[in-house]
Amino acid sequence: MITYTWNFDSITVKPLLNTLTDVVYSFGWRRDAVDAEFSASVSGIIVLPEPDPDNFKPYQDLKKTNFEDWAKQLAYYPAAPTAQPVTDNLSAIDQVLADQIEQKKNPPTVVKTAPWQ
Repeated sequence: MITYTWNFDSITVKPLLNTLTDVVYSFGWRRDAVDAEFSASVSGIIVLPEPDPDNFKPYQDLKKTNFEDWAKQLAYYPAAPTAQPVTDNLSAIDQVLADQIEQKKNPPTVVKTAPWQ
């Protein structure tokens, strides 16, 4: 069974945007997948739209779950074609990770030394 986790770094904040202070502008994301001794990860950067002042949450009040929610909605990774149809970006990202792990478990090619050595 594959376990997926989000990690976030490089949070860029605009000190002042209109009347709002410390507004998250962008952040780096990484989605990790682990299945026993096999692992894979993909990463990207999300630039957020301007926040609605009526629903703005101050930077110091943000939690990891806020970034997870943004990432689930906005993260994009150019997935290679797969046999599995995907309905959203998160499913596509998780499918890319599952495919990477499957290739590590069952590599389509391997490098070998010459048989006479």
